[in-house]
Amino acid sequence: MKGGTVVPLTRAFMICTLTAASLAASGSAFAFCSKPITPYCAEDGSLSDSYVPEDRCRRAVEDHVQDLTRYRSCLTAEVEQIDQAITRFRDLLGGGAEKSRSLPKGPTAPGVETTAEVAG
Repeated sequence: MKGGTVVPLTRAFMICTLTAASLAASGSAFAFCSKPITPYCAEDGSLSDSYVPEDRCRRAVEDHVQDLTRYRSCLTAEVEQIDQAITRFRDLLGGGAEKSRSLPKGPTAPGVETTAEVAG
């Protein structure tokens, strides 16, 4: 293989890789929702802990509430994207079925029944 052929293939591979990565990154602002971890000092349902002062635990819980709010927003966005995908694919299936009915009949192999022959 000549050196001139390797460079264009490598360049094409790099372009395809960068394009795929940019499409994946731009496809979803919320690619992964990560559930926040409850602060240790509040796991038992109180704000007091022998290792963490109450005011510091209170701040940690306030931050946790903000994290939970962001997590809920992320999940809501994911559900909306899934709903859009479901609608798109249902439309595709509905539109695809109509398109396949309008295609002209093609040649068939001997001994193979078509769906029209089976249904009729």
